[in-house]
Amino acid sequence: FQILRLCEYLTLCISKFNLFVSDRMLEHYEKTYKLRLRKKSFVMPCFNVDTLDTSNLCEERYNQNVFCYVGSLAAWQCFPKTVELYRKIEAAVPDAFLKVYTSDQETAKNYLKQAGIKNYSVGFVTQDKLPMALSNCKFGFIIRDNILVNNVATPTKMSTYLSCGVIPIYSDCISAFKEHFSHYKYFVPVSENSCAEVMDKLCQKIDVSALAEEYENLFLSYYNTQYYITEISKRLQILLT
Repeated sequence: FQILRLCEYLTLCISKFNLFVSDRMLEHYEKTYKLRLRKKSFVMPCFNVDTLDTSNLCEERYNQNVFCYVGSLAAWQCFPKTVELYRKIEAAVPDAFLKVYTSDQETAKNYLKQAGIKNYSVGFVTQDKLPMALSNCKFGFIIRDNILVNNVATPTKMSTYLSCGVIPIYSDCISAFKEHFSHYKYFVPVSENSCAEVMDKLCQKIDVSALAEEYENLFLSYYNTQYYITEISKRLQILLT
């Protein structure tokens, strides 16, 4: 551990250009090693989609309380916490339905059955077929533990959900998401062991055009591939001259 920390410190000292996935990550390294890194650093979030698919945005879709979970059952993805949160929602919302897309289907089915979840389906689709699979989902879960690695992260799942018109239910311990999305209407930040925020959102009527405008604006700013290409290119050109 100490050797790796020394390597990390030396690397940051001699580097010409640093790329971080969040401001919180940059601040972490500045604070940890007492270094001034901002002038030679650039922040770009992790994302794997950069456009909004508007083909399945309709009022009927958002009148149904269909939730989804996409990902593996690795511990860091917090599937048990997600299921527990959904269990509370299902108890209060009889028409709630959970769609789980994971490669570990049997384990997911057994866990959902043991947790007493009533309305659910489990399946697996490849990345290219995911938009169609999510085309009738209203909410999507991005639940994480409140630990440092998650505080500084920017999970790609957020861009996946937004591109499909899925309203994200995300842990507010993800600092970048809390900073960038908390003032938007069609996002659901949740704190530890709380589902009150989700219940409030379930009660509101979704304005589809307003939701589309919010998400499109984010793909023109926060998830704008061309912007990051341009800005990083400028930095690299300066280094090479």
